[in-house]
Amino acid sequence: MLKIAALVILGCVSTAMANSYDPISENKGCIDVFYNNSQDLFMSSFDDSLKAQAHVKGIKVNSYNANNNAELQFKQFLDAGADKCTKLVNLSDNFYSQPMANTAIENNDTLIFFNNRPDAQAMIGNDRAWYVGSNPVEIGSSQGKMILDYLKNHKDYDRNNNGRVDILLFEGSFTDHATEFRTKKMIDELRHNGVLYERVATINAGWSFEKAFEFMQEFISSHSLKDIDLIVSNNDAMALGAIQSLQMHGYNLEHSSKNKIPVFGIDAIPEALFAIHRGFLAGTVSHDYRTIAKICIDISQEKDIDILELSKKYQFPIRDNYVMVPSNFTLSSK
Repeated sequence: MLKIAALVILGCVSTAMANSYDPISENKGCIDVFYNNSQDLFMSSFDDSLKAQAHVKGIKVNSYNANNNAELQFKQFLDAGADKCTKLVNLSDNFYSQPMANTAIENNDTLIFFNNRPDAQAMIGNDRAWYVGSNPVEIGSSQGKMILDYLKNHKDYDRNNNGRVDILLFEGSFTDHATEFRTKKMIDELRHNGVLYERVATINAGWSFEKAFEFMQEFISSHSLKDIDLIVSNNDAMALGAIQSLQMHGYNLEHSSKNKIPVFGIDAIPEALFAIHRGFLAGTVSHDYRTIAKICIDISQEKDIDILELSKKYQFPIRDNYVMVPSNFTLSSK
């Protein structure tokens, strides 16, 4: 696996996944959390936050990593089914969301899907099933507005003076609805505000830092970066992978005002915020993993959740057991 070099920003990314997490304080319940890929940068940040918040409340967290294997994830879910812990699932494949929901009903477990949405049928008629995440439409719109703010304040964005914004786009998985909506709504914001643009290339890097790095390396070897005004990514991990490649070719370095190509991400993970502080990353949109983790813990602690009370606590509407955490964006001041 490609390591994130000191050249970029990231230092060492925490990817450690324990099989269980034992809080010091008195146990007040347990959570089984099933990750599609626990080494994903966003999921690593979520996991750290979930465990830290659960520790304070005396909640035990058992973590499972499917390594992008949907069948393995379902087996892990079934094997843990009898332990009476609340089940948190970052789905590998929503094909399994209905059988997971059926199993949770049989075991009288609370089931919380997060980040990756389940099939709608898995939620219908099951008041113990929840989805907690962010609205990809809102996130895409926020990214578009962030880019508009950047263009407004950087009149020299047209690096090759061709009268338009030339965009290199990094997208997530083909099968993930978040990919479609994040891209579409970002583009819609530019179009509706009269921005002339062209997608020079669209690269599907599957949310991966490593793949984005490799594809960026290939792109640089065969194209001129003078024809790229912006790099826009569906998540921070791919944005950071692209930045590492750029830095290896002398771009987006800390002490150089030249050769900087604005790169925009989504998630606001710690590595991305640090990159913004250093001036490597132009901006990111929050996919608020801390609040998502907090809400998952709150739901796990109550057998009968009052949705109105939960809405009042977090000050945004919650409907039909779908919790959509609002987003906002952060732009670099450099």
